[in-house]
Amino acid sequence: MKKYLTIAAVVATLFIMWWLYDTGREAGYAEAEASYLAAMAEADAAHKEAMRSLKESSRQALAAAERARREERAEYQRRIAVALNSEEVRKWHEGIVPDAVVDAVWVQ
Repeated sequence: MKKYLTIAAVVATLFIMWWLYDTGREAGYAEAEASYLAAMAEADAAHKEAMRSLKESSRQALAAAERARREERAEYQRRIAVALNSEEVRKWHEGIVPDAVVDAVWVQ
C-alpha cells in the first residue's frame, strides 16, 4: 500500500510540475504576444509618421519645383520682351536689315 501511495505522490508531483510549467509557458506566450503586438503597433505608428513626412516633403519639393519653373518662365518671358523691344528688332520691322546679317548672307 505504501508503494502505491508513493507512486501516486510521484505522479501527482509530476502532474503539478507539468501543470505549473504549462501555465508558466502559456503566461510566457501571452506576455510574448502582448510584447509583439505592442512592437507592431509602435512600428505601424512609426511607418505612418514616416509616410506622412514623406508625403509632406514630396509636396514641398513639388511646390518648390513649380515655383522654380514659374520663375524661370518669367525670366524667359522677360528676356524675350527685352529682346523684342531692342533697336535691332525695330529695324527689322521697318525693313532695315542690320549690316552683320547682310555680311553673313553675302559671305555664304
